Amino acid sequence: MRLAQTLQPGDTRLVLDRAVDWAAGDLIVVTTTDYLPGHSEALQITQVIDARTLEVARIDPFTNEITTETNTGVQYTHNGEAYPLGAIPERLGLDFTHVDTRAAVALLSRSIRIVSAGAAFGQPFPKPLVRCGDDSPGCQYFGGHTIVRQGVTIYQVQAVEFYQLGQGGRLGHYPVHFHMARKTARNTFVKDCSIHDSMTRWITLHATHDVMLKRNVGYLSIGHGYYLEDGTEINNQFHANIGLYARAVAEIDEETPQRDNPRQVPGILSAPPIGYCSNDNTKTCTANDQCGVGNACLLPRSMPYQSDWVHPTVFWIMNGWNEFEGNMAAGAGACGACYWPVTGSIRGPSRDMTWESYASIQKGADRGGTAPLKQFTKNYCTTAMHSFNSTPDTAECLGVVSGSSKRLNQIPNPLALQYNPDVAQESYYPIVVQTLPAYTRCDKADCSTVEKCANDKRDNCMVAVLDRYISSFHWAPTNFSAIWLRPRWFLVINSVLTDVQNAGLTFVTGGDCTHSSVIPGNWMLARKNVFIGHTQAENPLAANAGPFNPAGLACDNPYTEANN
Repeated sequence: MRLAQTLQPGDTRLVLDRAVDWAAGDLIVVTTTDYLPGHSEALQITQVIDARTLEVARIDPFTNEITTETNTGVQYTHNGEAYPLGAIPERLGLDFTHVDTRAAVALLSRSIRIVSAGAAFGQPFPKPLVRCGDDSPGCQYFGGHTIVRQGVTIYQVQAVEFYQLGQGGRLGHYPVHFHMARKTARNTFVKDCSIHDSMTRWITLHATHDVMLKRNVGYLSIGHGYYLEDGTEINNQFHANIGLYARAVAEIDEETPQRDNPRQVPGILSAPPIGYCSNDNTKTCTANDQCGVGNACLLPRSMPYQSDWVHPTVFWIMNGWNEFEGNMAAGAGACGACYWPVTGSIRGPSRDMTWESYASIQKGADRGGTAPLKQFTKNYCTTAMHSFNSTPDTAECLGVVSGSSKRLNQIPNPLALQYNPDVAQESYYPIVVQTLPAYTRCDKADCSTVEKCANDKRDNCMVAVLDRYISSFHWAPTNFSAIWLRPRWFLVINSVLTDVQNAGLTFVTGGDCTHSSVIPGNWMLARKNVFIGHTQAENPLAANAGPFNPAGLACDNPYTEANN
């Protein structure tokens, strides 16, 4: 569902591009269309004018209550006009005449609800009106969770609302969780569901195959959103899902709780920023000077040990052999991404199991990232530092710095393992290899023994295709770009990239100028694409130079009863 006309701050009437059967009292969310990932807005329908026209009021997404009695309109501009391509010459043979950069509108309400409750029978889940550590139940972030295990005959869930589920910082406790179900029965699906105000993730597939995830809505996750966990997940279908705001587990300082994470929920993949000295693996450190001259403090890498904190990703993909069609990612916090096919190896208990086909191809540390991308078409991304990243890490994420005092600090997770370079931790953290292997073709039952794509095995190399991909509002740092593709065969076709700070689309073959760093015959091609510098002339938060607010743009606001 898209807007049919632009919403301006204060507007209370919303016009959709098609008819709906929504009712007064239903909750909806409108996606951000500027550089700020937290500008997706939760609204309540107060009146249905007709099948396409709704009166709405802004609500607090953590309580579902209307925010104020006097100012209930939307806070931000939400674009409702497609961008015309009339100036593009016909000889280029584009398959489209407009770029749909309009805000999407998603329904959160369902008649069947699974909702977390409080500590006692009949007690509601606490409102997040205080920060954790105070003597109040408002800091609670252990909600309910659901799990599907191997042996289930059939699992079909449709049109269910999962509200305030998941257990913050705790491994394996997610709103919707397929846990090592392996090969599922035909027609296993989760469709038309909503998962919102989640304490961690939206939907997790762990060592699970053949699940259809279709037309689901995820709004406000902690850390990664749609999560393929350990590198064995294949033949799952992600069709027409939307993910709105994968939140970073960060805070400005101990006295300033974030507006977008008022419970101060910690992330799972959020190792404490403590390392070990290179000359003494019993001595902890946080900086090199604590280890003596000539010795280094071996700190956890942001990927993957701190990725829920630094790189929250809407679609986290540990195995690419799945279908991604018609999905939308709208908003990733800190230095996050919309889609990240991680260069990972099989981890956890799956390492000791037997897998078939592409589920087995990444078995072994030297085979991480070899699973090819099965299908990636008609997907959409907006408002994230990175749109699509194919490498194991990016530049350092400094967050928002004012002088030298304000940074995005970690919300500690007492359940997270401390990083230790001398101890295997694959039972907790993903295995992300720092090499950049090429995607490898496999026609065998056991792909763990297929020879990897290499100089002398070019017949085993696979092309990754990004087809009809629309992506907007990105701010990747120097030496990275919104869409960063290396060092494989890539085809980007019929796609559109708009509103980008710094670089937009980058192909990198190797990393130097020698033949040794690239496979002979390697190619990367962008064909029949459109690159647009600026799409919204009237919105200062979507300006050429980045978001600009004439009234003064605040990085965040304390979450209190006074400014709900």
